[in-house]
Amino acid sequence: MTLKIGVDLHGVIDANPELFKLISSSFLKMGHQIFIVSGPPIAHVEYELYKLGIKEDIHYSDLYTIVDFLRSIGTKMWQDTITWQWWASDEDWWGAKSKIAKELKLDIMVDNTEKYGSYFDDIDTKFILI
Repeated sequence: MTLKIGVDLHGVIDANPELFKLISSSFLKMGHQIFIVSGPPIAHVEYELYKLGIKEDIHYSDLYTIVDFLRSIGTKMWQDTITWQWWASDEDWWGAKSKIAKELKLDIMVDNTEKYGSYFDDIDTKFILI
């Protein structure tokens, strides 16, 4: 059985990038898929992954972000003019990872933020809080 696993960057991968590299590359070699699912725009996350030495096709299969997902479906969002962070309503933001997980048909989503968890109750993806 092939697993599709989602992993959050902030608080999970960046908490121990060397461990993530070891585990994820092993899982990929076994035929499983690893999806990084994070909040900021893809370009920002790609840069953070680059700084950590985490590479597509070696450590993960693909990358998805809440900001890009919400923008792609036309969700009302706004950007802070000082920090350049993107914002959306709480319901849209906290529910986005479960929608991404459902769309990708993830078996597991690993995250360190409890607020995302309740949105996984009605889908097949198992939410693992670490």
